[in-house]
Amino acid sequence: MKAFILFLAVLATLLGNSYAVLPATAVEAVSRVTLTWTEDPRTTQTITWQRGEASNACLLEWTEGDGIRLARGLGTQVIAGEKTVSTGVGDTPFCQVTLQNLKPGVRYYYRIGDGHIWSATESFLTAPSKEKAFQFLIFGDSQSVDYRVWHTTVQQAWQRNPKAAFFVNMGDLVDNGQDEGQWSAWFHAAADVIKRIPAMPVSGNHENYTLGGGFALPGLFTAHFPLPANGPEELKGRVYSYDYGPVHFVVLDSQAGEQSRFIPDMLKRQKEWLEADLAATMQPWKVVFIHRPLYGNRQDDSGSVLRRTFEDVLLAGKVDVVFSAHEHVYARTGYLPENSNGERKQTGIRYVATGRSGSKTYQNVMQREWNEYFYNPLEEPNYLVAEVSTNRLLLKAYRQSGSLIDSWSIEK
Repeated sequence: MKAFILFLAVLATLLGNSYAVLPATAVEAVSRVTLTWTEDPRTTQTITWQRGEASNACLLEWTEGDGIRLARGLGTQVIAGEKTVSTGVGDTPFCQVTLQNLKPGVRYYYRIGDGHIWSATESFLTAPSKEKAFQFLIFGDSQSVDYRVWHTTVQQAWQRNPKAAFFVNMGDLVDNGQDEGQWSAWFHAAADVIKRIPAMPVSGNHENYTLGGGFALPGLFTAHFPLPANGPEELKGRVYSYDYGPVHFVVLDSQAGEQSRFIPDMLKRQKEWLEADLAATMQPWKVVFIHRPLYGNRQDDSGSVLRRTFEDVLLAGKVDVVFSAHEHVYARTGYLPENSNGERKQTGIRYVATGRSGSKTYQNVMQREWNEYFYNPLEEPNYLVAEVSTNRLLLKAYRQSGSLIDSWSIEK
């Protein structure tokens, strides 16, 4: 029987089939395999995984070409760096490696193990060197009581859009950022996707919640997702920017209230950093992600502080689209702000609320005067698909089941 299981493991490696049966020791040794970027997406790839406490599976083997090269012993082996994450229920060992000097636009294959027992072979594609058109996915809040809802949303989106280069989760990934059980459920639900395309998440207010009902810095968020460390001091790992194709992406942290005790001037720091970051890029498209909306859909105008802080900088930096979440609606504005005649300019910023990908819904939301389109996804979750070329950004919003909610585009 052991020989038969070993045969299946070798066959899985040869075929690159992640659904094949593996020895129990291999399954227990490696979990939460996650792709992110910490450096240039064209030439690097960061891979993180959790290893079992009794396992030495902190070795990564990779190759260009195809997965069969790994089984033939033609891959390159890298010993990953180890770190321990304190989860509140114990210390959990993780391994992390950033592959360097990769070729742009090339598919690479990798597997994880201890040198004797290996996981199934997976692959990733580096970003192209030229400004080629590409596609990526956007998910609103995935926080849930039952993360099977998030599982269905992310799986359906990925299966219908297998060419997506990466995805963005817009914050409130989990309902309580200090609950390691919820993080475990989130990673388990997205497992088949996050080991194939990078996840580039946004930190939301729920990432700052504690089990005792208070606030804390989002330590588990930053521990679980290695991200670019090019943001302002004390905000690195949750305020960052990166380029992919013709787009400059910026991620901000809107949780000034939850973090006021820890970083009282966090919005001021981000404003100064954002101004310099946008001034330094020459990319034709500029896209910003922030959890709380500058233009929201509740009766109270809670986005006014964020508007006063960021909007002038966003306009001066010629940002095209600002994506938000938090209120679990899909909504978009026309071009804002208005000109002196009260007419919408055909230049400026589009603000887009991205809906929800988990189980939580809100009834106390409404269409506001600045909305060109509004939809509350009460019946089922939704996701967004963005397609970008050098002269066009096309965005489509879909229900979890696949029917189209909305479609719009910007032409350069």
